[in-house]
Amino acid sequence: MNHGPRSRQRGFTLVETLVVTGLLAGFLVFLVQLLNSGIGLFQEGDEGQELSDRAHAASEAVRTTLAAMAGPTGDGASGDSQGVRLLVTRAPLGFDPAKGDVQVLRSTVHVDPREEEALAERAKRERGPAGRAEEEDALEAATRRGLGTLLFLPWPAGDAEGAYLELRRGVFLQGEGVPLRDGGSMEVLDLQPLDGETFPPALVQARTRPVATGLLHVEMAFWSQFTRDWQSTSPGSGPESVWDSARAGLFLGEKDDARRFALDIGPQAKDDPALHVWPRWIRVTVVVDRGPGAIAPGILAEEVGPGSTTLRVRNDRDLPDPEEVQYLKLGGEWIRCTQRDGPILRGVQRGLRGTKAATHAVGTRLRYGRTQVFYLRVPHGKDSWNG
Repeated sequence: MNHGPRSRQRGFTLVETLVVTGLLAGFLVFLVQLLNSGIGLFQEGDEGQELSDRAHAASEAVRTTLAAMAGPTGDGASGDSQGVRLLVTRAPLGFDPAKGDVQVLRSTVHVDPREEEALAERAKRERGPAGRAEEEDALEAATRRGLGTLLFLPWPAGDAEGAYLELRRGVFLQGEGVPLRDGGSMEVLDLQPLDGETFPPALVQARTRPVATGLLHVEMAFWSQFTRDWQSTSPGSGPESVWDSARAGLFLGEKDDARRFALDIGPQAKDDPALHVWPRWIRVTVVVDRGPGAIAPGILAEEVGPGSTTLRVRNDRDLPDPEEVQYLKLGGEWIRCTQRDGPILRGVQRGLRGTKAATHAVGTRLRYGRTQVFYLRVPHGKDSWNG
């Protein structure tokens, strides 16, 4: 019996199996990389959105606070600016001289009747039944005017490295005295200098509340009649970093540019409303971050002293190039480097943005956050017509 060719079943050879396995492995690696890339992009987008939200919230807190500032209601020559004032000075962060300086804003502000009544009740409770008659009269005169005194300042957030700030807002009645370390009392706008020797830090925390947190830096610049360029650092052409609308001589004799006010005259100007001035614009710079628990883009690999200009960093994969980000915050100190050679930062400038050069231990984190800059027009801005 004649049979045809027997059908045979042929399996994969070893070479073919290895080829297929290699292709599948490569495909799986590609899928894993694609998935990791997608997760990374999602996390970056999520973190970017979080920073945007934080920046927006901080900006709105500053806008809302400064929008309440009061000023002259007319031409300023008829006494209508008497009793209203804007005063921006520099003070130690947290009233601790070792931590560098920040700007502290004090201003007459508009308050609604409910807030004014709450302020009056608080002042009466603190004064107690043994309060003096003149204090009672001052409180009575201060109410129902719709005006208060604002204290607005950056304050240490309390993290271990001292990198983070919170913006705190407090409002006092006009004429209300705050208790001092020596047992006396004084109005907030009259406190000078503003530091822990006169104004207890605990009182700041008790009488103010945070309106923005997770901040690395807050800075204001003020457009005066002499300002020609926001970026200029030349005397007489750039913005002011301090301000006294009364021009009462608080900054006369200051040698530090950051503490000098070009429009200052002297004590005689305080009682002459025709000489008072307000800025036309305020530029606000806010740097926000995700907070102490966020992963830092770089960690100090070697201890550095106050005079070190070279830093060695580890975990620096996300550390930006100097061309991309000018400022970095090392612990509580702002620095700037001119050259980056892998994990080494060279030509480092120390103690910037009002901070002080300090010693930093191994493991201190570097941060840079997100910078938000915005401008506020001052509706009652007024130049000087008399000197």
